[in-house]
Amino acid sequence: MRKSIKNTALAVFLLPLLFMGCNDLFDKGDVEKTYDGPDVVAFADLQSEVTEGSSLDVEVQFISSQGLANSDINVSLSAEGAPASTYALSTNSVTIASGTATASFTIDFPTNADISDGDEVTLTVTLSSSDVAAAENLNTKTIFISGVD
Repeated sequence: MRKSIKNTALAVFLLPLLFMGCNDLFDKGDVEKTYDGPDVVAFADLQSEVTEGSSLDVEVQFISSQGLANSDINVSLSAEGAPASTYALSTNSVTIASGTATASFTIDFPTNADISDGDEVTLTVTLSSSDVAAAENLNTKTIFISGVD
């Protein structure tokens, strides 16, 4: 009985001390969510599914250790893959304004897009910028457009 009380007391007092000494073992960047890479622009999400007759708001983001853009960042957009009759971009470029971190645009998908019910076409939208590099793995958004009759 005495041995069990000693072991319990030892565990209660020593276990917290062990964990307090481990703080430096963990990567604080994951916990603090800091970014220390180069400034880039990217899509906020990389895939979407839509149907004919709908629209989609797409967000472009500025990723930086500073958080917000120090000056306006112009981002060009291009689309390919799906027939032109299946989509309409609201613009060919967006501007992430100084003091912000995002900009958005809309893509409309007309009902008369001539996609058969159950069929699907793929639209790929790519962003680029002469102001800031585009993130290599986040610069393309794929949109799957389903037909409805």
